[in-house]
Formats: sequence, C-alpha cells, structure tokens
Amino acid sequence: MKRASIVFIFSLFVCLLTSVTTVQAGGFSLYEWSNKSVGMGTVGYAIALDPSVIATNPALMTDLEGSQAMAGAVFIAPRTDITINGETESLKSNTFMVPHAYFTHQLNDVAWFGIGMFTRFGLGIEYNDDFMAGWEAQKVKLTTTSINPSVAFQLTDELSVGGGVELVLGDFEHEFIRGAGFKIDAEGYAFSGNLGAKYQFTDELSAGLSARLPLSFHGNGNVTGGANGDIDVYADLPASITLGLGFQPTEDWTFEFDVVHTRWDSLKTLDYEGTINSKSKFYYKNTWRLQAGAEYAALDWLDLRAGVVWDQTPIRQEHASVLLPSNDRLMFSTGLGFHGEQWFVDTSFMYIMVRDRYGVNVETSPAGAVANADFTGGTTYVGGVNAGFTF
Repeated sequence: MKRASIVFIFSLFVCLLTSVTTVQAGGFSLYEWSNKSVGMGTVGYAIALDPSVIATNPALMTDLEGSQAMAGAVFIAPRTDITINGETESLKSNTFMVPHAYFTHQLNDVAWFGIGMFTRFGLGIEYNDDFMAGWEAQKVKLTTTSINPSVAFQLTDELSVGGGVELVLGDFEHEFIRGAGFKIDAEGYAFSGNLGAKYQFTDELSAGLSARLPLSFHGNGNVTGGANGDIDVYADLPASITLGLGFQPTEDWTFEFDVVHTRWDSLKTLDYEGTINSKSKFYYKNTWRLQAGAEYAALDWLDLRAGVVWDQTPIRQEHASVLLPSNDRLMFSTGLGFHGEQWFVDTSFMYIMVRDRYGVNVETSPAGAVANADFTGGTTYVGGVNAGFTF
C-alpha cells in the first residue's frame, strides 16, 4: 500500500505539472490550493487541514503524522458582461483547471519535510474577435507553477516553525487583434520563499502566522504578427502575510478565521524590452482578504464544510482597464469530505460574486479614441476534487 501510494501520487504530480492553466482573479492571486480548504473558505493557516499546509503555513506540517500524499484540481469558470457605447458582450466562456499536489513526511519527533506544487498567480481573460477595445487586449494569460520544498520543526509542545524555497515557473501571453495585430509570448522563472509559525495556546485554540516573500519575474520569448523578434518581460510580484486563528471546541467541530494582507504596491510596472519597448504602469493598492470556515464531522466517514470570503481588489477605479477589470469579491463555499483509515477524498464548490465596476476608460482605436466601459454581472463558479493517502 505504501509503495503504491507513492507511485500514484508521483505520477499524478508529474501529469498535473504539465497542465497548469490560468484564471481571472481578484488582482491575479490564487488561493485554491486544496479542495478541503476551498470548501472552508480557503482557510488553513492555523489548523492543519491536509498536506496543502506547504502552500498555506509550512509550520503546520508538525501536526501531520507519518507520511501523507495528496493530489487534485480545482476548476474555475468566470463570466463578466462588458458594455461599451451601449453594446454589451460577455467574456469568452472558459473553464480553467488549477491543479495541486503535495507530499509530507515526518522525519522524527522534531523535523518534517514536504514538497508541493500549486498555482499562486494566474490570469486568463479572452474577449470576442470583434471586441471594440480588442486592439488594446484581445487575450491575456498568465500561467504560473510554484514548486515549494519545505521543512518544519517542533520547537516546543506549543510552538512550531517552518519555511521553504519556492521556484515559480511562468508563461505570459498578450495578444492584440485590432490595430496592432501581434502577440507576445514569453516564458521565465523566479525564486521566492515562505515562512510560517504556529502556536497552540490550549487544546482548543491555535494561531498561525505565515508570510510569502516577493519575487521578480523575468521572462524571454518572441513577438509575432505585426512585429517579429525577441522580447524580455519584467515584473515584480507581491509579498503577503496571513494571520489565522483556529478553534476546535469539540472533536466534531473546527473553525478558522484568517486575515490576509498582500503588498500589491511592489507591482509598479510591466516592462517589455526588445522588439517592443514599453512600460505599463500599475497603481495598485495593498489589499486585505478576510476568510472564515467551519467543518462538522457528521459521521465517522463524512465531514460537512462551509466558508465565506471577502476579497479586496488592488485595482483603483481610475486605473482599471480591459486587462484587469475585476473588483471586490464576495465568496460562499461548501464541501464534503470522505475518509477511511488510510485514504481521504475532498470535494468543494464555491460561488463568487464580483462587484460591478462602471465608467472604466478604454481606448477603442490605436488613434486614442476613448469610451466608457461598464463591467457587470461578474460571477465565478469553482469546484473540484482531490484524493490522498496516509501511510
């Protein structure tokens, strides 16, 4: 059983690594790293839900006994209506897959090791071919894959710490149709890291503190279409810090509340150097995300989950564009967990409502003609499944 579990997870890990895609998000940070977490409002910073603690708070590995392996995916389907000069159309319908895979191992009574693969940044926006502002952006995709080996140490009965090194592999596409008629396609990488701590105040109450470091992305690729040649892409992506409080009053009930702060002001420009030379300025504000989740052990083999999230957008009204029109979001989630002695399966569903954004200035021609655009009816459906083993 042990060898078969390792082979299964490793094979699925490799398959998922080749299939990471993108999704529209608030800003473009993603938090869908585990279906158990999604079902509970993406919590998991103060209580060890499963091996996805590598992505949330590596210090929580000290609560995972033996070895654990898990893999799965979350599927995300966004939609938004855009109205320009009285004409309304919707974003192209797409469903994006965001996979994840993790392995944790207890080395001894003090030290743990783990490795995870997940998606921390992603963006996918595609407009119809006749989109009025298509010369500015017909299609934009940012794909990233984080590979995050981590370690954790149990310093005292109450205090655990952990950290890891993160390799971020990225692919960026920016396609213009009207007017410009060219496409930028670049691949690159960046290094970052994460740190975490967990303190167990009582048997019922715990707190977790987790930080992810900023990263500087450099990609190189080519331009095709109206202009052909090489190009380099540069961007600085933000750090974040999360404080979580966990409460387990009985064996059947689990509650957690988290506050996430993201330092979006580090993303100042998106620089193109080469065949195209340009510097797109961002005026992002730092943001807060509040999330709460609960789980009830209804049966020996069945857990019921629910959660709620408020996610603040970093995009200021005066600087919103067709590249990133998103606004503040409110999310409601639920999920089911099935488990046996050495296996578990988690499912999740989340409904996301995006606040309407009115009066966004968009350029409708290369000559600089400007119109007001309204982005309304923004909703996203999220659902997924993962499976894991303990051995």
